[in-house]
Amino acid sequence: MPLRALVADDDPDMSSMVVSMLHQDGFVVEEAADGERLWDLINDGTRTDLVVTDLQMPGISGMDVLARMQRMHSTIPVILMTGFAGANLRLQALRKGAAAVLSKPFSAQALHALVAKHVRRI
Repeated sequence: MPLRALVADDDPDMSSMVVSMLHQDGFVVEEAADGERLWDLINDGTRTDLVVTDLQMPGISGMDVLARMQRMHSTIPVILMTGFAGANLRLQALRKGAAAVLSKPFSAQALHALVAKHVRRI
């Protein structure tokens, strides 16, 4: 059974790029344009193996998604992406349970390495 990843970013170009990168890793990927839609996908009853989300989005932010994930789905790795990552924000996200924080722009190799590190292949 293929692994399932969820990607959320309010920038369609960034979202498409991440989806393409995850397809290369063999994931079935679903996209969301905001945190609310992402949360709906997380809770749709389908197994999720990875969440990659922008930190700043309309509605539910990436940090809010992370907090909810830690309460309800703590075994699913969450990778946060941001164009505004200061050291303090990065440390805060990691302390709250993020698998990683990627600063935009990032390379395909950086994402592939994180996926290999944090997603258990079944």
